[in-house]
Amino acid sequence: MPPSGKWRDVASYEYLMHADGEQIAWEFLRRKNNYKKAYAAYSLDDTKSENKPYHFSLRKFLDPDIAKIPAGDKGQLFRTPAVKVYAADIRATKYTFMQKGELHKPSQVLLRFDLSRSIPLQLKSAKDELKTQLQLLKNAGVVVGVRQRLEDRHFYIRRLRIIDAKNAGATDADIIEQFSKDSPIGPTSRYEASNLRSDKKAINEMRKDGYRTLAHVKGAQRRKRAVTVQLADHASTKTIL
Repeated sequence: MPPSGKWRDVASYEYLMHADGEQIAWEFLRRKNNYKKAYAAYSLDDTKSENKPYHFSLRKFLDPDIAKIPAGDKGQLFRTPAVKVYAADIRATKYTFMQKGELHKPSQVLLRFDLSRSIPLQLKSAKDELKTQLQLLKNAGVVVGVRQRLEDRHFYIRRLRIIDAKNAGATDADIIEQFSKDSPIGPTSRYEASNLRSDKKAINEMRKDGYRTLAHVKGAQRRKRAVTVQLADHASTKTIL
């Protein structure tokens, strides 16, 4: 079972600093009580069990006692998330989504410039456009900057420790006290109390898609992800990446 009793020992989570998104997503999922119950029922009689792997965004059930995803299931455990980006949320769409074959990587964006217009104004507009597209792709789990990936691992470890602490019967006050002791800048109870509220909210958000987006962040798998775009003036969807 997940090491809920060791939540105070941050060193027991250090292996996750080198884990990919899929492995971290599995660490969250295997801690869920309803998943553990579903797996137990499924393993007793998979023909009668009402629980199926896809109910948990999985392609197959995996024993929650298994910490590391087996090599044979690596890159295949979680179902691919259906990410949709709507044209209404995208500025200058015609500059970003090119013809089939022109866009080779999700991180590549092609911009067009009109040389009859002021170059400084166009550069500023292009900069704003790139920032917008980068944020959209980050939100979709397609592009994650190197610095953010490292920071995220720290955040994920905090959240896993919170889940383990709660499973071990710890109170919010216990968690705040321990995290304050762990802080490299010394006791910071007020700061940790604020962080705990943010972490709880983030944990609930991550549960909504069954951790599929986390499992497929850039770096988690070598294969490319597809982003489906629903154009505002068209009824059909079009896969562009």
